[in-house]
Amino acid sequence: MAIVCHKHKFMFIKTRKTAGSSVEIALSRLCDADDFVTPLSYPDGFDERLRRESGGQSPVNWRKRWWQYRDWKEIRHRIKYGKQAMVLGTHATARELRNRYGDATWNQYLRVTIERNPWDKAVSRYWWMKHRHERRHSTPFEPMSAFFHRVAEQRPHWLSNWHHYTINDQLAVDVVLFYETLQDDLYALARRLRVSEETLQLPQKRAKSGFRRDDRPYTEVLSPQDRDLITDVCRKEIELFGYRFEAGENHDTATTH
Repeated sequence: MAIVCHKHKFMFIKTRKTAGSSVEIALSRLCDADDFVTPLSYPDGFDERLRRESGGQSPVNWRKRWWQYRDWKEIRHRIKYGKQAMVLGTHATARELRNRYGDATWNQYLRVTIERNPWDKAVSRYWWMKHRHERRHSTPFEPMSAFFHRVAEQRPHWLSNWHHYTINDQLAVDVVLFYETLQDDLYALARRLRVSEETLQLPQKRAKSGFRRDDRPYTEVLSPQDRDLITDVCRKEIELFGYRFEAGENHDTATTH
């Protein structure tokens, strides 16, 4: 998902398994009908209902016009399923936003994203995928270690958000919010945007949560092999933000430019 708020001149780049939907709900309170806000879920889904109840701006300006459809797949989905193609995807990258809005807007607006301890994030990803699989197929999901090894080989972007907020391997955002200190970081962002801290209060109910059935810390859940595999896939963000595989240790400092 992405938000482009013209009134307050900021862009939000949503990352995976970082409470991004909850942050999106908070940030959408600053938006209006002239901005760009992509959907959280189907119109009557839980996340969109939560956004409406929290006073956030509903999805706006995210649909492609017919003449903007780029291939037959988008046209077929529109005709067969009634699904309208999106101007930008739900997890638009920094590069995609820059290309869409141009260098002038990109350089003028405050660019914001979120990151999370990669080992904790990987465990969260596993439980989310397990929930989706079992809900759809009613069959057992693969063990955690098997999942990590498959994903690291086939879909490493499910474990690492690095490509979302970097361009050419360089950090392309001004503010990185951290999952571990999220509400405090949002308060700091509110002050920077010159809005009330209350405006960026996280919703009481968290979007896309409640799927993790094992509350043990990641240090007790992951095997040494899992730890090393995730370390290898997420090496760049680990080095940039100073994450450590230790109980109670998440990152050195928040990143703000």
